[in-house]
This record gives sequence, C-alpha cells and structure tokens, in this order.
Amino acid sequence: VDARQGVHFREQGDDRATRAVLGHEGGGDASDAGRDREAFIRERLLEQGGGFLFLIPDLGPFPELARQFAGQLRLIARLFQRSRLGCIGPGGGGGAGHEQAGGQGGQDGSHGQAPCEVVSCRDCGTLPLGAREACPFPHGRGEAKSAAMSLVALIDYGSGNLHSAGRALREAARLSGSGHEIRITNRAEDILAAERVVLPGVGHFADCAAGLRAQAGVVKALEAACLNGNTPFLGICVGMQLLAETGREDGATPGLEWIGGEVSRIQPGEGLRVPHMGWNGLSFSGAPHAVLAGLGAEPHVYFTHSYAFTVTDPADIAATASYGAQAITAAVARGNLFGTQFHPEKSQGVGLRILSNFLTWTP
Repeated sequence: VDARQGVHFREQGDDRATRAVLGHEGGGDASDAGRDREAFIRERLLEQGGGFLFLIPDLGPFPELARQFAGQLRLIARLFQRSRLGCIGPGGGGGAGHEQAGGQGGQDGSHGQAPCEVVSCRDCGTLPLGAREACPFPHGRGEAKSAAMSLVALIDYGSGNLHSAGRALREAARLSGSGHEIRITNRAEDILAAERVVLPGVGHFADCAAGLRAQAGVVKALEAACLNGNTPFLGICVGMQLLAETGREDGATPGLEWIGGEVSRIQPGEGLRVPHMGWNGLSFSGAPHAVLAGLGAEPHVYFTHSYAFTVTDPADIAATASYGAQAITAAVARGNLFGTQFHPEKSQGVGLRILSNFLTWTP
C-alpha cells in the first residue's frame, strides 16, 4: 500500500520477503506475518515515512474476497494519508521535506495545499482493525471529519425500504454534490458519528417500535445525537410516526415521544378507501420548510398508509395532504427533526429534491 500512489498487489513466492517487510529477517515462521494485524498496522504505518508493501496470498480463485480486501486497503490508505501522525512523505510525520504529489510541504506538516486532517475514532470505526483500543490513529486530537467522509446513517431495525431508500439517498447525494456516504447500520457508534440520520419504516407501529428498541443502544444513540444534539434527522413513513407520543395501531404503543401527538387510523369519509395509497398533493400553510423548498407548483408525492400522525402543536406541521374530509399530516418539523408520512424514495423527481434538500440542510 502506498498512500500516495494507491494500492498495489505483487506476487511473492519467498517467505524471506515477507519476513523482511515485517521486520523478521532474523528468522521465525512466515505465519508470524499474520500474528497481529493491529500491531503490524500501528508499527509499520506510523514508523515508515514512505510507502510500504502489504503482502497477501493469491486471492485469484476468490474474486469477491479480493475485491473486498482491495477496498479495505484503499480505505486504510485514504484515512492514513489524512492522519497527522501518519502523513505519507519522505519527511515522515510532517515537517521539512514533507510532500505529496502536486506540492511541497512546509514546517506545519502541510502538503502545499491544506494541512493534514486529524482522523478521529469515528472514522477508524470503518477500518478492519478490531477493537478501538488498537486504533493506530491519534486519539484526543479533535473529531474533525472531512466532507468526503460525511456519514448518513440509514437505520436498519428490521423495518423499512432500506435498499430503495439507500439508492434514492445515494442518487440525491450525487445530484446535490454533497459527497455523503450512505451507510445502512444498526450500530449506535455509527449513529453518534453520523452527520445525518434517516429512520425509515414500513408496517405496523407496534412492530416497528419493538424492532427499534430491540437494537442495542440505538434509541439512546438517537436521543443523544438527534433529540439532545443537533444532528439532522429524517423519519420516513412509520419512521416519522415513531416521533409521536403514542401509536394507536394494535393498541396503545409508546413512541419516541419527541413530538407531541398520537398516530391513529385515517378517517377520510364515506366512499374513500383505507389505506390511503397513491399520489397526492402537498399543501403548505406558509413558506415551505427548507427541506421542502424548490418543489415547484403543486408538488405531488407518493403515500401508502392507514394511520396518520395527529400533531398536538400545529407549529410542528410542515405540510399537509387532503384525503377526503381529513387533512393528513404529510410532514412534521421541529428544530433539527424532520419527518414525512409519504415516501420520498418513491416520489420520483420531487422526492429526490426533498432528499437532496435534507442532505444539504443546516438546521
């Protein structure tokens, strides 16, 4: 791996080469090369000033494993290049002679462009290094994250159109140029590290609430990041309904209780079917919320639901949709929290614009 040039694979048939690279020239079994991957990465990456060679067995018969391994190595190289302790250059960890392709560095460890970034444990969590105690990157030196690594946590709790929502979010990130990484996850540490959080949801309120609470540490992480913190949050369909105090589907089920109100069955009036399924227009009581900006005249979005969020405070309603005699809460907003009863991932161009707005929204 050469953090300046990329990732290279070379065939080696001599165990002596492996021992030489790992510092075992004096002898020892070749299996020592794999004895402690974390220690190897710590010692060799942080001690060597230039590129280094990572020897692996022939993975030709296992193309999928080879592809995954190559991706992990590229990530190591990219993150290591951003580490202040591990900036790659002839001058070692910064200082005179520190350089990168395209520029000569100065005494501050710069590359002739911007100073080296500090890679925090939040980024290290994506590396295959085992326990965080083995993290080779500098701890306690800030939690700065580069724009290229900004994470959107798409919560996986056994309910929701995860893959369609993920595809739509990735397309929205491309269209908006936001550069976000969309990660499907049920890990509390990913939620705490994320720049934005999306909670999808399809199905019964009680099942979704139980599924969310069954994920270890996820609700507490959501509360820390989004309720008590300022991480932008987007709830989709039941993911929005879970913000309520109570859901009345399958009895009374407690929600997250982030926004006052309850979720109850739609009452559209005679002649209209439940569920409310299909395209419907959005109405705004005033100027559209930033997440709903630029949708054009009479924007239509896709709904499929039998229950709706009746909000206690009308100020928390960002948009409504008329279905017979009932004005359905189509979107809610409070501070850094936003939710849609409709499915933006199924709402074509309007939905992509909403997701793009969310990815660039600053509450």
